[in-house]
Amino acid sequence: MSDNKKRPPVEPEQNSAQPSAMQKRWFWIRTILLTVLIFVFIMWYTYPSNGNVAILWSAGLAGAVLGYFVLSYYRLYR
Repeated sequence: MSDNKKRPPVEPEQNSAQPSAMQKRWFWIRTILLTVLIFVFIMWYTYPSNGNVAILWSAGLAGAVLGYFVLSYYRLYR
């Protein structure tokens, strides 16, 4: 059993640390979906008891979640 057979050279993966376009697209789809669902849930939960203040709470918390995802995207992928 000799090692006369040459193994093909291993080529490094190019841009393996960079996410693909499809991964970026799904990241933003999940981010928007989660932001909208948080806004709707907080409105549904607090609007009957708090009225118009519920709009401010839901917009503020949904904006905070959106800000978190935008910040984490730019810190991780840029």
